[in-house]
Amino acid sequence: KHMTSRFDLVLFRMRIRPKQVLSGPHDQHFPESLTCHFILELPLYSTKEIMRERLTEALRPERGFEE
Repeated sequence: KHMTSRFDLVLFRMRIRPKQVLSGPHDQHFPESLTCHFILELPLYSTKEIMRERLTEALRPERGFEE
């Protein structure tokens, strides 16, 4: 049985911060992650439903990566 220590929980805490959007409405943009730093950047979506849709779409494996 694996025991998670308090150190493990602190070490892997993810931070969420607003994503800077330079063009177009926030609702059209997807979230971005900086996985090495445990940071999730979210645009300032107008509703929770749009945020849920963008997060769900971003997690789909068939979506791939954009450059």
